[in-house]
Amino acid sequence: MQRYWIPGHVHVRILQDIVWFNEKANKYWTVDGSAGPILAQSVHGWPAVEAAEPMLEITNEQREALVNGLIAKGLLSEQLGDGRRYSSVSDVGLDSSADFDCRLGQREPIRWRHIVHVALAFAWALIAFRVLGLRFAIASVERAKEKCISEQPMGLCVLRAYVNAFQRVRLFFYSPKRECLFDSLVLVFYLCGLGFGPKLVFGVVVRPFRSHCWNEFGGHILNGGAEVAAGHHRIREL
Repeated sequence: MQRYWIPGHVHVRILQDIVWFNEKANKYWTVDGSAGPILAQSVHGWPAVEAAEPMLEITNEQREALVNGLIAKGLLSEQLGDGRRYSSVSDVGLDSSADFDCRLGQREPIRWRHIVHVALAFAWALIAFRVLGLRFAIASVERAKEKCISEQPMGLCVLRAYVNAFQRVRLFFYSPKRECLFDSLVLVFYLCGLGFGPKLVFGVVVRPFRSHCWNEFGGHILNGGAEVAAGHHRIREL
């Protein structure tokens, strides 16, 4: 029986439903969780399904219909060179104490360098994401994080001041409302330019489906709120 690979730009999370995130197309798809046994037989590295009750025999027609549909959407590949085995990120326990926004303390004056760095980050996120696509934007984030001085070069007090300034200055360029992905891209480019390399995290919820994106640093949520992030299951982080 032929087995398939998951393309490098596709990320999967097994929940009640199986969520597929194609970062090249910036799209999510869900497959009913009952398809797990078929995928366990069809995808390299897919975890075996332990059923409480005996399962009905899977026909070749059912398997071909599911697999061909996923291949057509670019979510599975027949070639090893185009893909990898199944793997998934794990959730990290978060609570309201992880919300960095509520720890910002006293506001400091906005300085010209804050404005310049936000403007540059906004412009680059606009070009990288809106014009060239999410795949290019993610590659840009990876390159920007490699150039950071270190993961935590100056401590949380300095980071707190930078995030405080960012939250106020960004309003002159865009509204973060309903723009969690774009806001997270701007924030990561902004902080990388100042020496910090925060995580960019994509999360999902099923039934009903929704997605969210946020930034983390040192166990703290920098934007979007820890309560919102804690309600999502991670599907991609970098």
